[in-house]
Amino acid sequence: MPVPASAARFESVQRMAKTHEAGIPAGMGDKPGLRSFDRVPESWGPRISTGLADLAAIRPGPDDADAEADAHFLLVFQSPQRRRELRLDAARSTIFDAPAGSLEIVPAGASYFSRWQHPMECLLLSLEPARLQQFAQREFGVGRIELRALKPGTVDRTANGIAGLLRDEMRRADHSPARLYIESLTTALMVHIVRSHSSLAEQPEAQPLRGGLSPRVWRDMEDFIRENLAADIALASLASRAGLSYSHFLRAFRQTTGVSPHRYIMQLRAYQARHQAATSRIPLKQIAAQCGFASQSHMTTVLKALLNETPGEVRRQSGAAAIQDQVENSWT
Repeated sequence: MPVPASAARFESVQRMAKTHEAGIPAGMGDKPGLRSFDRVPESWGPRISTGLADLAAIRPGPDDADAEADAHFLLVFQSPQRRRELRLDAARSTIFDAPAGSLEIVPAGASYFSRWQHPMECLLLSLEPARLQQFAQREFGVGRIELRALKPGTVDRTANGIAGLLRDEMRRADHSPARLYIESLTTALMVHIVRSHSSLAEQPEAQPLRGGLSPRVWRDMEDFIRENLAADIALASLASRAGLSYSHFLRAFRQTTGVSPHRYIMQLRAYQARHQAATSRIPLKQIAAQCGFASQSHMTTVLKALLNETPGEVRRQSGAAAIQDQVENSWT
């Protein structure tokens, strides 16, 4: 569906169980309306909810968790865990060392207990079963898949690399997380997980679609992006306009433009902001909002990174050039 220009900015979901401050106590799954993901304490780190999954970049201290998973849980450990304890369903507890980059999968419906004796850093992805089936149908054309629990301490370098990018974006202090970037990374992570750690991994891998966007689709896509440059554009909106799944759209867009949708949109915003700063006296804070930046400081950071100049520098240079023109014209 198209994203209106007035669409609200993508923001972190702030949820916390008021009766719990440290761990995930047993029995709270019986409380109606309170999901396991909702019980992750806010103090553990930022959380984001997208149309694909719920994400948390957490840094809990020594603690334990005991619950029945009402969604699929994926944990990518970005710090090593010595003597981590894990129990799934009726199996006996396993105590093991989990290296950095370890991936842990807890399928929905599993009874889950874990204990860690040292502070840890990890990315937690919570995926409701219905969302997983919708994703599998959209991306792979299969009606049903099952995620597989892994041997404790299994390292997945691809998942760890993507999780690190998600963590960095979620923890940025200068602006709120970029929706399109987060959704693109989440798509990449979920495609990898399904291909590598689900029942689909047992089947021959289908050949990915090749080629970029057609000229007609690209013209429509470019017009839509420019018309909604100030909006918080969702990956679903772009992919549906192209008639492609999320992963196929991301691949086709990059092949067409040479960059990801997120970077392309940030480049357009940067050039638009530079033009307005150079040719108008509109306050920079207002220019930032009109061009779709989270704040004036976010706009400054992006212009410095992409164009090697700040909006203030652009405005001062344009003002100096205007004065020089007036001086030269006065002598003619």
